[in-house]
Amino acid sequence: MQRLGSHQRTVVAGLLLLLTILLTPPVHAQSPEEQAEAFFVSLEAGKLEEAFDQLFSRAHSRLRGNKEGCMKLIDMTENAFTSAGAPLGHALVRTSKAGENLMVHQYLVRTPVGPLSFSLTFYRADQAYLLIFLDMTAEMDDMYRSAGQAAETSGVPAEVTDAFFKDLLAGKAEEAYTRLLAKGTEKLRAQSAAATTLVAATQKAVGLYGSPTGVERVRTVTVGDDLVREMFVLRCPDHPLFFYVEWYRAQDRYEVISTYFDDKIEPALAR
Repeated sequence: MQRLGSHQRTVVAGLLLLLTILLTPPVHAQSPEEQAEAFFVSLEAGKLEEAFDQLFSRAHSRLRGNKEGCMKLIDMTENAFTSAGAPLGHALVRTSKAGENLMVHQYLVRTPVGPLSFSLTFYRADQAYLLIFLDMTAEMDDMYRSAGQAAETSGVPAEVTDAFFKDLLAGKAEEAYTRLLAKGTEKLRAQSAAATTLVAATQKAVGLYGSPTGVERVRTVTVGDDLVREMFVLRCPDHPLFFYVEWYRAQDRYEVISTYFDDKIEPALAR
């Protein structure tokens, strides 16, 4: 009877291990878009911890090693969804590249109350792109600045702003804001004190620069399909006033989420 010795068993085991390695298909290196898509799908399914675990598992070791920063980001995201409501959907709205190995994807995440911006930075040192930075904010100014000018048809109801400026030109600031805010989100409509302050500030500005003689829509910027900012110039005799109206579509219609005005020229040109 032939007996298999320990040395022979070791050789066979080694050959079997080598064969297993050779026959096992390589783990698919996900593209940045695939990594982000899996992340947002999990977020929208209410699996917040799973979403971050999955994303960070493919991140650069320096990011994975920053446990405190990762936990802080998870807490911020959870608090944002607690305040704004569960995410309803997401869209890639901008991609920036520095060469072939560094890219930043900016996503707009829709919630019932307002949009959130997620910025994911990927870096490729060898073959695969790894996440090296992740940021989340409700501030949209950077999004607007990088979005560029939209087409004439943004989809927002022009008759709402037409009525708003018609009242302003007639000297009816309170009626103008009442009419405009009636088309706002529930959160915006609840800000009655802020609305009163805005009315007073508008009346003060008109008193300083003179009664307006006309208005012009000068810029419309969209971020994805659901966020729009319009800029108007209210022509006053002594100085222009710049009005901004921001629209958001969480479900099937646009609502005003923010409105403000300024008399500073340089920021208006930058926006």
